[in-house]
Amino acid sequence: MVKAGRRRFEDGRLRFFDSVPQAIADLPDRHVLMAQGSLQSLPDPMGALEEFVQLGFLSMYLTRFDVVEGMDRPVIVRLVNKTVRQRSGTGS
Repeated sequence: MVKAGRRRFEDGRLRFFDSVPQAIADLPDRHVLMAQGSLQSLPDPMGALEEFVQLGFLSMYLTRFDVVEGMDRPVIVRLVNKTVRQRSGTGS
């Protein structure tokens, strides 16, 4: 998919990467990581989530993924993790 995105859509403003760490390597700030409907399609969703936590974003916005099979209502969770804020250099 990344190869097709690069070939068909990449330009000076839109870029495609093989991994999240590669995509954010040059970012000066890491405010929000957004994963909308993609986490469950990864080979190891929980491993990916752990990797995301280690990247030092202040917040993560995760939507459209199953928490418990068969749920018919969304689950909304807001966690403020002081450790993540300290790793990113913004916590006290």
